[in-house]
Amino acid sequence: MSNPEIAEAMEASDRFMMDDKAYHEYLKRESAIWDYNNDMAGSREEGEEKTWVASVRNLMKSMKLTAQQAVEALAVPMELRQKVLKQI
Repeated sequence: MSNPEIAEAMEASDRFMMDDKAYHEYLKRESAIWDYNNDMAGSREEGEEKTWVASVRNLMKSMKLTAQQAVEALAVPMELRQKVLKQI
């Protein structure tokens, strides 16, 4: 099939036609994949935040800037600024 959406729908339909045991195994696998991906995303966000905090601290120390000045100079994303500043 050339249309990926149709192919995906057909594949999903085939999964629902499986026997009960296979269907529950499928749900367990999908749940495990979902949990893994969410854990990885959270770890990446946490690592990114720690990196910004370390960078702000280094800039404050080396350039004698305030936390706010360092955050602005580094162009820390707006959605992370408050989190970063709370850790300084």
